[in-house]
Amino acid sequence: MNLNPVETEEIFELRFKSADNRTKKITIKNPALNILAQDVQTALDIIASTEIFAKAGIDSYAQPVDGRYIERTVRNVYVAPEV
Repeated sequence: MNLNPVETEEIFELRFKSADNRTKKITIKNPALNILAQDVQTALDIIASTEIFAKAGIDSYAQPVDGRYIERTVRNVYVAPEV
């Protein structure tokens, strides 16, 4: 039994600054791997302009920051036996 299989996961993250200057993210699992910069910019601008995530007068996604791919690698060190 191999306890150390490596799993990788690709995600795409859209990042914003909120009206109170906090970093906010929207994460997309299993994204297409050919997303164009102009499409990301358009999506960021649309999300920021709608103000649909505003709470208590604070827009959570007020200012677009960037869009980026993130690759995450997971390798188990220990896995408890199934009961």
